[in-house]
Amino acid sequence: MSSSQREDPGAAPEASRAGSSPPHLAPAAGRGSTRLGLARALQASLVGLSLGLLQLSLGFGLMRGAGASAALFFGLIACWIGGGAFGSRSVRTAKAGLVWLLLSLLLLLFALVQLERASFAPSSAWLGLGAAFGVGGYAGAFLAERSASWGSARRVLLHENNGFILGYALGTFILLGAASLLEPSVSPPPSPS
Repeated sequence: MSSSQREDPGAAPEASRAGSSPPHLAPAAGRGSTRLGLARALQASLVGLSLGLLQLSLGFGLMRGAGASAALFFGLIACWIGGGAFGSRSVRTAKAGLVWLLLSLLLLLFALVQLERASFAPSSAWLGLGAAFGVGGYAGAFLAERSASWGSARRVLLHENNGFILGYALGTFILLGAASLLEPSVSPPPSPS
């Protein structure tokens, strides 16, 4: 440990000073940098909530449009995790998260439309798994970008994961109570008049 790091506990490690990470991803310096604050905690929680709803909606869309199977479920989870790993490693600019968000929403939209129009077609299932990779990529990019700029991966992950669990719980409640809110194609048929 260098003498400058002993004097300033908030100083960045030597590797980050040498330019190993882009400046917008440099950790926040100073005391209290591990506290996110209410606005940042709320943002991470809302992103987690939307990711939980998206994963549940995509999983339900895959089950309905490509068949319910354990292999498809685990494929969805594997693509989500793989996308998250890829997305977290791809953050090179401040706008990487926005690019991942737009890409994932487009893939998700195309996948759900394809699963509705061409149910049980292999291309529908692959597009659904690709959407899982894209949304997972956004989750990874969000975590990497915010953890670096907000200074605390633990706190970002805590709030994002709590939001994710809340999203899953909310999605489950919606599926049990009003499935058409989460997946419009499951709305009951109109009653005969």
